[in-house]
Amino acid sequence: LESINYKIFSKIQNIIKIELSFNRIKAIETKTFFNLNSLREIYLFGNKLKVLNKHLIFNLSNLQKIDLSLNSIENIEN
Repeated sequence: LESINYKIFSKIQNIIKIELSFNRIKAIETKTFFNLNSLREIYLFGNKLKVLNKHLIFNLSNLQKIDLSLNSIENIEN
């Protein structure tokens, strides 16, 4: 798994935890987590992320934890 398309979670509204650690994810589309209002935890550690968009977690009012460690994040875009 090298990228995450924004439609992947579109039909799963009540998801609480997303665990995608230790894949080879290089890119996550901005609207991937859009409208996942129940989402509390996102684990993306140990991937190959270099750039993130700051709107990736926008409007996730219940989000308590996001783990991006062991990536090579160089930039957070607007």
